[in-house]
Amino acid sequence: MTPITKPLSSRQPHRRRQHDEGGGPGGKADQRGFTLVELMVTVAIAAILAAIAYPAYTGYVQRARRADAQAALMELAGWMERRYSTNFRYDETNGGDPTLPTPSSQSVSTYYTFTVTLTPSSGRSATVPATAFTLNAARAGVQASDPCGTLTLNSQGVRGVTGAASGWSATNCWQR
Repeated sequence: MTPITKPLSSRQPHRRRQHDEGGGPGGKADQRGFTLVELMVTVAIAAILAAIAYPAYTGYVQRARRADAQAALMELAGWMERRYSTNFRYDETNGGDPTLPTPSSQSVSTYYTFTVTLTPSSGRSATVPATAFTLNAARAGVQASDPCGTLTLNSQGVRGVTGAASGWSATNCWQR
């Protein structure tokens, strides 16, 4: 008589013992999670991306603050012109410098200090008025590292910069 055997495909695999499944001595433990090397590679990649992205981000933030300062200078120039059309002079009637209003974007005052220089700068009185002005927006606080320096705008509408870093001109600073 011949023994009855099952086909190979229907045979059940042999069950392993406890120590062969990783739970006992000499078995390979079931690995889940990340290795230290994988984690360090991920941290290194994140650091490289941050090193590239952070300077670009700060540059964009400086440009946005500079644009706010430029808008504030234009707003203050409009205020000075309204003052001239009402009083026929840029200065106070006693010859003193006017007190500039706070720009509508008050956050810009955190990063820039606004001043006005009148022409003539001396000898003004009730009969000798100031006939021209230059508005200045000087960098302050964290904006002090902006390469454009102090932004200027005069009564003729001429835009300029003073104290700009090498390679930075009024054209660069007012268009960026």
